[in-house]
Amino acid sequence: MLIRDNTLAGFFGTEIPLANSLVPSPFGELIESPGDSNIILLGRERTLYDYDLQDILTFCENYRHSILTVLCEGLSSARGNGKRRWINTQHGKSNFSVNIFTTLDKNQYQSVQDLQERIAMGIIDTLSGINSDNVSIAYPFHYLQDGGKIAGHLVQKKSISKDTEFLRIGIGINTDTQSPLLPDNDELVQHLYRQPTTLSLEPSRWIALATDLRDNIIHSLESSRHDEYIRSLSIGHGDSVEISHDDGTISFGESVIGGQFDTIDADGRIYLIGEMNPLRLSDYHIRLISHK
Repeated sequence: MLIRDNTLAGFFGTEIPLANSLVPSPFGELIESPGDSNIILLGRERTLYDYDLQDILTFCENYRHSILTVLCEGLSSARGNGKRRWINTQHGKSNFSVNIFTTLDKNQYQSVQDLQERIAMGIIDTLSGINSDNVSIAYPFHYLQDGGKIAGHLVQKKSISKDTEFLRIGIGINTDTQSPLLPDNDELVQHLYRQPTTLSLEPSRWIALATDLRDNIIHSLESSRHDEYIRSLSIGHGDSVEISHDDGTISFGESVIGGQFDTIDADGRIYLIGEMNPLRLSDYHIRLISHK
């Protein structure tokens, strides 16, 4: 990668103005932006799964980056806790990933479900700002536009003190989804392989998307947004659903739990209409059968 006249040249076959000089990192080149928020670009040949979360934490501490954003590609097989897939592999095509690393006060949220909902609404804020029509959430934290999945997220946490934890918030974006949000997959792969290109897509579009995700999520972490989350669910009150364990096993012997969806409470419990016992959201996968 070529550096000249305080610009970054070659990643997308064009130049990106830098606010300051580059800072060494274990990942590659670091683009400093104003303040303490920074962006790192990784190509397909290197992904975040080459690094331990502790290594990234150490880097952030050494360079005093309170918020670090990493953009990379090729994470379509990534899975989070409980083997839950956070990015769908659609027809074997690639995906683009925005990863936000930040510290958070453990007392800032009430439960893991509360934390997830705040992050989800920050992502919804970003996607809705690009295309306000028909953006919704399908559990487990998949983001839909006109019924097709355009993104997903996961969260990894590492306790670093009695009161503080280090978060990795990964947002995977399906680049093969037909959506005005993103370029098609062939354009993305050309860019990420750093091939010379005359395509009209500006690299600033990707950086702007990552920056908006970062800013909206950090802002959303400041307060509970449960009511907004419920309103954003693609599954509505009275819809017919079936529920199975998220690892693929079936509850109650060979039977799938089915019924009409009521709501999800702030503690992450699913309620079905007419059923007395709630189901913990983190243990199950919900599939919409039909709208009421």
